[in-house]
Amino acid sequence: MTHILIIPSEEFIPPESHLAGIFQLHQAQALIEAGFKVGVLSIKQVYSVPMLLKGVVSRLLKTSSNPLLPPGSWKELLLLLYRKLFCPSEFIVFYNINGVFVVRAEGIYDFKPMESLNHMAWSRAGH
Repeated sequence: MTHILIIPSEEFIPPESHLAGIFQLHQAQALIEAGFKVGVLSIKQVYSVPMLLKGVVSRLLKTSSNPLLPPGSWKELLLLLYRKLFCPSEFIVFYNINGVFVVRAEGIYDFKPMESLNHMAWSRAGH
């Protein structure tokens, strides 16, 4: 049996938006109906190392921090940064969407997200 891995350029059917990646879902289901084994690798980059470090400092100084950061203490942000860098397998989830096996990986940017460097962090998240 032929195996096909789909790696979409956007997040695949994220919980907060069930229409994102719907085209890839329909394609995967059509391939399954045609007799192929299909999987999807969905990668999401949320935070960067500088963003988390700035959040730690701003919470230590009790100043406003980036609203995109999760709530919690500076210690919790530091722990999140540590886990993102040294325990990336904690941010990998396996599940099935309508018969399509999905691996969802949440990575981290090393630097502030930049068009010229985004591909490196995105590739690393998929390893």
